[in-house]
Amino acid sequence: MKYLQWNHIIGEYLFNQNMANREVLLYVTQKEISELGIIKFNIATEKESWADFCKAIKGDFPETSSKIHFIDKFLVVANKWKSFERIVFELNKNEDLKIDSISIYHPDNKIVYPFYLAYLIILIIPLTDNVNEFRANSFFPPLNNFLQKNGITNKRIGTIQEIDWVWNNLEKWSKEHYKTDLGYFTERRLGNHNWVYVNKAFSQCLLTPKNIRDIPNIFWKSDIAPNSIIPEKQFQRIITLYGVSQAGFSPRIISIVADEENPLRKVIIDIVKREYINWKGDVIEYDEDDKISTPKSGWVYATLLSAFNLNKADESFNHFYYLFSPYDFPDELHLDGNEVLNSGNGYSKPLAIKFNQSLNLKDDQNKWKASTTKNEIIIYTSGLYFGLPADNFIETDKISKRSQMYLLCSDSKKQSIEEWGSNFKKGDFNYIDFDKVPTGFNLFKFKNPPHSHPTEEILRITTKKKLEFRGGIRIKNRGYLKNLLPKIYIDGADGTENVFLEYSDTNQRISLCQNSVIPEEFIIPDSVICNQNFLVKIENENIVNSELPYQIIDIDFNPLDIVNENLTKRNCFGEISDSSDEFYVTGSNTTYNEWKRQASCSMPFFSNSYVSSQFFINNNQFELHKGNLILQILTMKRNLKFQEFSDIIDSIENIENFWGLSKFQQSPKYIKQTAISFYDYLGYLDYDYFLDKITINKPQFVIIPSKYSLKAILIGGHSKSFIENLQEICNIHEVNLEIIPQNKQLEIYYLPDLIRLTPANCNNCTYAWKKLQRIAGDLNIEFRITEKPIPQPQIIQFGLQDFSETIEGYKKNILANKFIEKPNYEWARKVFDINQLKFVKDTTEIDKNLSLQEYYVRYQYTHILWLDGKSYEVDRNWGKFLILSEKNKNIIYYNINTEELAIPKYIQLPRLIAESIMLLSGEAPYYKNINIDGSNLIYQFYQNVPKIFAENLFKKFNQNIQFKSDW
Repeated sequence: MKYLQWNHIIGEYLFNQNMANREVLLYVTQKEISELGIIKFNIATEKESWADFCKAIKGDFPETSSKIHFIDKFLVVANKWKSFERIVFELNKNEDLKIDSISIYHPDNKIVYPFYLAYLIILIIPLTDNVNEFRANSFFPPLNNFLQKNGITNKRIGTIQEIDWVWNNLEKWSKEHYKTDLGYFTERRLGNHNWVYVNKAFSQCLLTPKNIRDIPNIFWKSDIAPNSIIPEKQFQRIITLYGVSQAGFSPRIISIVADEENPLRKVIIDIVKREYINWKGDVIEYDEDDKISTPKSGWVYATLLSAFNLNKADESFNHFYYLFSPYDFPDELHLDGNEVLNSGNGYSKPLAIKFNQSLNLKDDQNKWKASTTKNEIIIYTSGLYFGLPADNFIETDKISKRSQMYLLCSDSKKQSIEEWGSNFKKGDFNYIDFDKVPTGFNLFKFKNPPHSHPTEEILRITTKKKLEFRGGIRIKNRGYLKNLLPKIYIDGADGTENVFLEYSDTNQRISLCQNSVIPEEFIIPDSVICNQNFLVKIENENIVNSELPYQIIDIDFNPLDIVNENLTKRNCFGEISDSSDEFYVTGSNTTYNEWKRQASCSMPFFSNSYVSSQFFINNNQFELHKGNLILQILTMKRNLKFQEFSDIIDSIENIENFWGLSKFQQSPKYIKQTAISFYDYLGYLDYDYFLDKITINKPQFVIIPSKYSLKAILIGGHSKSFIENLQEICNIHEVNLEIIPQNKQLEIYYLPDLIRLTPANCNNCTYAWKKLQRIAGDLNIEFRITEKPIPQPQIIQFGLQDFSETIEGYKKNILANKFIEKPNYEWARKVFDINQLKFVKDTTEIDKNLSLQEYYVRYQYTHILWLDGKSYEVDRNWGKFLILSEKNKNIIYYNINTEELAIPKYIQLPRLIAESIMLLSGEAPYYKNINIDGSNLIYQFYQNVPKIFAENLFKKFNQNIQFKSDW
């Protein structure tokens, strides 16, 4: 292969969209390069691939040859890049430029990577392949040995000064040309005058990928929780103590970290800090081949943040803690007897616990641990910074230049703090002599600090103002959706800044208003210009990251943007379908050859007693808030992960606060899991738990049962403008459109309004559904018609239910295909209780004849059915119905009068059946506590269920039909 082809794949390997806004280290090994050649060029072996790469480096580039010096060849390639960089990025010429018949653009992503990348990593590989041997004062011997060994050059290298400029050029390329969208490179200037050039290569390869992967083991061994406030000296200490044993650091790395004069020390500590910031608390163990991973523990780690308020009436200091975790709190979380309730934004409500820096609390039932930060100096800021009450002051790691703050320090630090405080203006630094201040500690109040503390890291004032975007809905790297605008936070702001947005194309400015209570926060106005790049600037001041353009994006919804091919294909069990399967379900639609059988249940959908409806002009307002706003955001994103869905709901809840006001107090974790199931089964999207994949369905009309008319509901993604367009067209065709909120009891789940359509002024069902067909054609709405035995809309609910497997079929499937031998994580196990109809903690020996176990490991559920001494992995919902079938326990009820189906709250229908039942009304089931046969349980009530659908459901699950005339 030619040199540029190798450069393309190396560039893509290092810099790609998955690395957006993340730092890229050039740590590459010979093995990785060889594997790239096999994957990208179909080269047979690693040996042949490496030989081909070395051949390209030796001279396979115009104006180079194997006869000229390696550094001279490097310069030829680098200088060629300089000329093409100007053509592409300054003159903006987009023609397909080529070198040696190879396009300078990557063939797949059309990105122009710097031509010198492959040469640059030649400086790195000798270090990465000998990581335990090279020394900072011995760069050139291993490099020259490497070049000679691989036949790249026989001429020795004694300096790399001539090509030193490429490090800065690579940083410019990643940050200015590609705006960090592919990741960013940082030229690290470490300042040692003895090796000012080679240290840039060293900075890229101090830690191996395996070292970095295993860094969480250091945190685990150190017994520190994620999201704690850890000073640099503590990072240095834990690296020194545990770096070798827990992360495989070489002794040379430990000696660098211990040497405070070594400039490489900060590089290593910064990498460990970065991994700590991203650490969620889990630790993974690998086998000898580094392939099989298992969780080291099922515990979830959270942080206890010190907090207090002051009672000025009796001059007392009232201390408590907030629990913080990026993970939603489970139901009934109790840390050593302290009940943990959600407050929002990842914080709990206050925990009435006295100040104690040695706290290590746990909940054995839910496997949660929490610990405090052990610092001699703690600074506190108003809870407003974190969406908490203003009078509650919470532990933080940043000093505000303007806001009122507090400081708690140990006796040993008191003199140093008072000396620092003596430099403040009068009244800006005060000792607070209140009762109940922790013994051995001292409380100070301060604001407007004149300068940093000379020695205490936590009391450093930010000298360079730094830009951050907080909150909002991100559509792409530095692109935010207008529906929910982010806030601009400027770390180090003092409240005097004139902050504005400057648009790149027009030079137009929009001034930002400062948050009245958080001086570092600035508000983007609703009148912001959309879909144009802007820079955030401060008048007459510099700000870090101000060179990066941002966008506020306002995009409208087009049904053609949603492609069915992105949806997961499912088999009759609701599982991911094999690619060879002829019949399957995608979204809410069944592809199979049994549609003629829908005639058996068509009567409730296409009434023979049709009564024409009167038409009313559609002028109901579709309010873009709550669930409607969430669905519009999901529709704009189209494909996302569950964490994004969770973040969107959190953003709306911060505004609406339904969870806090609801009388049904449930954990955010349960609410979100229930909400995503409702969004799925109501036909708006398809959610696959195992793939962590959410895909929006195309808008579609679905016929629902109606006694005297024909009715349909709208499912799939949609937006406010789409609904308004639908209303206009419905007015033209005389179709009544209703906008119906979901049951008020369910508002905590933030569900969209139901859109229900009833064609008016029609003589029969055929005339009515053909009106809907015309509307669907006008707006690209899916509306499926079956031709046999007569042309008629598909009864989507019938297809889902008919295609779905029976409980006997599911049992046969698991016996044949789902046998599994799984470690018994006792700490993660719950057992399905046949009487309570839910999973409960049970430490007794497993009943291997018949039982259903639930395991929660690494934030994922696994369900194991024991049957006749063997264990099988099962779907949670199928597994419950299977064990109910084996024990002949009937739990489903049907009311003929109200056409409601009642199922216990914790017994969920398998996904295809659940969707088939919920789409009969388009409404989520409501909950009611009822007494049946002397037992009080909460039941979920599915509405508008024709008797034939109820009967078919009972047959599917071997449930004896149980009728009720009232509840």
